[in-house]
Amino acid sequence: QDGWVGLYCDTFDASACIHGKAVDSKCSCEAGWSGPRCGKCTDSSQACGSHGSCSEDAKGCVCDQGWTGELCTDCSPTRCNN
Repeated sequence: QDGWVGLYCDTFDASACIHGKAVDSKCSCEAGWSGPRCGKCTDSSQACGSHGSCSEDAKGCVCDQGWTGELCTDCSPTRCNN
């Protein structure tokens, strides 16, 4: 099963939580993210900040022009160097 490792798949893999932390053998998602591994973008304003929105497939953020990074928090060189 996804998120479990070990010979008998009886150890929860904390690194399986994409946008969250492992708590009691489950992923506790950060604000704006959901799903068993916290990999579904559900609230653009919380997940992608004020410079992006959830992608159509909800697997990440689509950044506004001039912004980059996984969560649209980095100013792109073309925007910030001018």
